[in-house]
Amino acid sequence: MQTLFVGGGIAGAGAAYEISRFASVVLLERETRCGYHSTGRSAASFTENYGNAVVRRLAIASRAFLDNPPSGFCEHALLRLERTTHLNVTRVSHSWAGLRTFARDASPVVGLDGAVRGFCWLAGQGGYGIKTSPALSRACAALIRGAPLPEDLARLGICADELSPDRLRDCDPALKLT
Repeated sequence: MQTLFVGGGIAGAGAAYEISRFASVVLLERETRCGYHSTGRSAASFTENYGNAVVRRLAIASRAFLDNPPSGFCEHALLRLERTTHLNVTRVSHSWAGLRTFARDASPVVGLDGAVRGFCWLAGQGGYGIKTSPALSRACAALIRGAPLPEDLARLGICADELSPDRLRDCDPALKLT
């Protein structure tokens, strides 16, 4: 299987990493380096109680990766900035929210497009990309393989239907593709 990702932010890079375990991956980024735009300018914080129910469950499912990244990914836990660096964060002097994309129900859009063969959506993180990317990346990889969502995601009540792009077509007849 060959896969192409357009966009090298946290969502695209994370999904490409997961999918590289079973497929050939090409990651395209328009900028001079991956993670430059919204991801690189993010002032994200990790909270499990912010966002709609789907986002909150994805954040909970992502915590283990962010607390204890796989060997070789980085030297320190990603949620422990002040403990793993010499930085003392007292205030944010400049901020930029980046491009915050949302679907009408404020949930990410992840899954195969029912109208375009071989196209998979991974969009609409709406500012939750960093805190949900480990779980969304694994969900995307499973959906591309045609497999069920990982068991730990399913145990949290995350289901493919609430991520699927088809849920948006069902809401608005104008979005139906023929």
